[in-house]
Amino acid sequence: MNRHIFQNILFLLLAIGCTKEPIKTIQNTLIIQGENVARFNTSRNTLNEGLPAGSTLTFYSQGGIHADEFLLSYNGSNWEGENLPEWEDSQQPAVSCSFCPPLYRNHQSFYQDGFLCDQLYAKATTNYGENIHLSFQHLFARIVFNVSSKLNNQISLIEFTPSLSVTGINPDSGEISYQDTASPMQMEQNEDGIYSFLVPPTILSIHIQIYTAAGEDYESQLEEHAFSSGYEYICSIKQDGESPGISTVEDFIAFTHLINGEVYENRSLEEFGEKTGETTTYYLLNDLTFTEEESTQVQMIGKYKKGDSTGKGLFNDVFDGKGHSLNNLRFEQTVDGSYYAGLFSGISATGAVK
Repeated sequence: MNRHIFQNILFLLLAIGCTKEPIKTIQNTLIIQGENVARFNTSRNTLNEGLPAGSTLTFYSQGGIHADEFLLSYNGSNWEGENLPEWEDSQQPAVSCSFCPPLYRNHQSFYQDGFLCDQLYAKATTNYGENIHLSFQHLFARIVFNVSSKLNNQISLIEFTPSLSVTGINPDSGEISYQDTASPMQMEQNEDGIYSFLVPPTILSIHIQIYTAAGEDYESQLEEHAFSSGYEYICSIKQDGESPGISTVEDFIAFTHLINGEVYENRSLEEFGEKTGETTTYYLLNDLTFTEEESTQVQMIGKYKKGDSTGKGLFNDVFDGKGHSLNNLRFEQTVDGSYYAGLFSGISATGAVK
């Protein structure tokens, strides 16, 4: 709720005269502070970073403060600039949007060498007469592709082409405009098999083309997915017929839903295990580290129920950790709201966890 400040002057006329009291006034001088930047994450709950002194931004504001393309620099405590705008004689709040690095109305290109450049932004609604405090977020999303070691060893070049590209950003609101074509982003093979880049925060697909040193080409497609500002998305790329398994936190979350018979996006259990006879073995291929929010997305595996002798819902297969770890996974879900159980709540006589 906006706080309005009213100044009332009361004069009491008495036979012995009147008393004059000082009137409090609001200083028009504007102070802008704040340098925290939220890290890219799937849950936004990691520690923030800070912008260094000397950073610059463009400041836009409407309402109690009018500013357009106002260039400010950070001195280590405040944002400053020549002829800093002031609060006007108004009780309207200031609705501001700031961009670091500076973003101008005539901005032409948001890409460098085909890659979308990182853009920080901070929105603030500030009541009349108060200091403005900025807290920055990444305007775009980041996607990370983990390529299996077997496939990565063959790569000479990998090419990613999103279905959309950024054509403009409204500096008053941070709203992004798009077009239906984008240039391919090419990356040479790197040893860790991790390839990442920024994408617009909207619904889009990504075409993937892999070129190998042996002259063989592979083609794949990440189907349409909704991306959000400031979030990181992790996907895995494997060859057809390559050993199945759980490679990422997102894989593990999907596995816990699917093993309980739930639909999870376009994923399938066949991605994570192989069947021998009547038993399927699911493999953990990497050490995984969970954030607090990711932990809440993990489903209980094998739903044990007191007094249930049928074994229905128990985990009947094999989960092979292959020596890897699930780190920082806080599992605090209750069973039917009555008691707590572990990640593997119920394992049948034929089931096993290694």
